[in-house]
Amino acid sequence: MVAAREKLLSQFHLEGLIFGDWAAEDAYKISADIKEFRMMFGTCDKIHRGVADIRHNKIISYQVECLHKDPAVVIYFQAPDASLKNIALTILAEQLLAAPFFNQLRTEQQLGYLVGSGYIPYNQHPGIGFYIQSPHHPAEYLIKAIHLFLQQIIENINQYRHLWDTLKKGVMKQLMEKDTNLSMKSQRLWMAIGNQDKTFTYSMQMTQTILDIDFSEITNYLIALVSRQGFGEAILYSPGQHASISYKTEVITDIQSFKSSSQYL
Repeated sequence: MVAAREKLLSQFHLEGLIFGDWAAEDAYKISADIKEFRMMFGTCDKIHRGVADIRHNKIISYQVECLHKDPAVVIYFQAPDASLKNIALTILAEQLLAAPFFNQLRTEQQLGYLVGSGYIPYNQHPGIGFYIQSPHHPAEYLIKAIHLFLQQIIENINQYRHLWDTLKKGVMKQLMEKDTNLSMKSQRLWMAIGNQDKTFTYSMQMTQTILDIDFSEITNYLIALVSRQGFGEAILYSPGQHASISYKTEVITDIQSFKSSSQYL
């Protein structure tokens, strides 16, 4: 244990935040203690949290081992880049698709108990995920249902135009929501530091970016997603009591091998 501790602490990278009801002398004392500790050990750069680049691959798939008998599928689309504009487009696209995806595949088609979507960023790189768990249909059927839904959205995209301004206002309201207590504000500031937003202006920049996006841009974004122009696509699935999928993908059988051979963003 002593050797492990010494090795662990031989180098370190430190980020911190002191905020709230602190006396100035206490804050300076903590700062002095940290500086004294820092002089005793070597420092290193922040560990890079790489994100596997799947944008230029074929659709990749991985079968997840699960004891539950129900088939389940998650399809993840990796956005072309992590620019502020693409983050905003990804958030808006997920918000636009969330309700119709649930209504069509859960309420109308009754494919399963768990049906939904989500905005999924990995180390600040944006993406969208769609998931279904079904007691009735095999995984391949669920995959085709998700793809068909997305294709139909593109074909009927204009029917959502009247929702556009309301949707944008809802997202902007969430971004600019006031902190209701000191704990919430501290958490927001700490998350901003973790996201390299040292000026704490990300929410304002994102709000302005969303305000400037028009409906034609979200339409083009969704067309690119469906046709995979610059997007990556990964399918995670559990077949349950059914056979593995025969859907045409690049099959991952070994996660470690995939990680070692991948390019990283």
